[in-house]
Amino acid sequence: YNFIRIPINWSGLQPLDPKIHGVVFAENYIKRLHEVVQDCTAAGLWVVIDFHQDAFSKEIGEDGAPAWALVPQPAEWRINKDPLKPKELLKLRALSLPWYKSFFRNEEGVLDKFWPAWRKIVQEFGAYEGVIGFEPMNEPVAIHFRDGLSYLQSFYQQAADEMKALGVQKPLWIDPDASRNFIGRTISPERYIIDFEQIVYTPHFYPLENGLRNKTVKELKDKHHQSIDRMITEAEVMNAALVIGEWGFKADDPAVTNYGIAVEEMFNERNLSHAYWLWKEDSQGAWGFFDFNEENQKWVIRPRAIETLSRPYPQFIPGRLIQHRDDRSKGLLSLTYEASEASSLLPLEIYLPTQFTKKAFMVYVNGKESKIYQLNDQTLTILIADTGTINVKVSL
Repeated sequence: YNFIRIPINWSGLQPLDPKIHGVVFAENYIKRLHEVVQDCTAAGLWVVIDFHQDAFSKEIGEDGAPAWALVPQPAEWRINKDPLKPKELLKLRALSLPWYKSFFRNEEGVLDKFWPAWRKIVQEFGAYEGVIGFEPMNEPVAIHFRDGLSYLQSFYQQAADEMKALGVQKPLWIDPDASRNFIGRTISPERYIIDFEQIVYTPHFYPLENGLRNKTVKELKDKHHQSIDRMITEAEVMNAALVIGEWGFKADDPAVTNYGIAVEEMFNERNLSHAYWLWKEDSQGAWGFFDFNEENQKWVIRPRAIETLSRPYPQFIPGRLIQHRDDRSKGLLSLTYEASEASSLLPLEIYLPTQFTKKAFMVYVNGKESKIYQLNDQTLTILIADTGTINVKVSL
């Protein structure tokens, strides 16, 4: 992969109530975030910084806003901060609805208190060449109260206006209301039209888990492709680029292996960029590429997750991409692009996961076998130098 979405928490950035302490940020938190961003960009990864939340705040839900930003203050606080099971999180999300409402409606000025934190992050990280955007809220919830989508639109517009005022020319990444995860479409996509030059629409893809187990790849694609096709239409309505901001599953469970294969094929067939949730997590015990061993405090790779999700993909295309397919059943990567006279002087670069570099493969350009390529580490560099429509196939 070449892109990472780094989740941060408002509570980690600004734990102290500005009404009492003034606007004070946790400098160690920001310092650590700089270290992470520098490590990622040095490794060649593009970075999006995401103000993450689930069930609004760890004080009542899982993560997000600091305790002082809960308006009104809750009658009961979440004392046990252990990781939540899915059903527990769903319940807390329902209980957290009043705090989304008060936040977006700026009750007692709580939304006004968010913008210094937003400005701080945009200002601190806007100069990084490898940072390709900022996301003001993960999976917002506003559909449940009157004019909620209008308030959400105003929230995104102000986030854009704050970036303009700072002179930071980076994309603004916007999530639709989290109801999309349950109904497979965004209600009123026209409500997400923002007056800003660079908008990335970043919906999440989480079909209900009950229908994913022990299905064929074809069955899964037939059932779920409409939701993904709607994402494309929704992005067009918003005049936005489209990146699937999150999708994921319990990748070490053999009953849903075909789901992972089906989703990646659907994304690739539509030339959609996407972010898998997630890389590493010491919490819910089934997500990501690594498990955490409590006894020796070390990360352990989940082989099935690596096998399911590792795929060859084009890293650099010297032209305009037309089509991209990765057919795992046939062991065939194919792509079509349009090369100009200038771009044809550059090589095509394809990333090959480790398991593919250890066996023989063949390269075909416009139907003919080609030997003009070089494999260095995991990058397959192919020299073509033709113009017009170029068809490339790599048989693995």
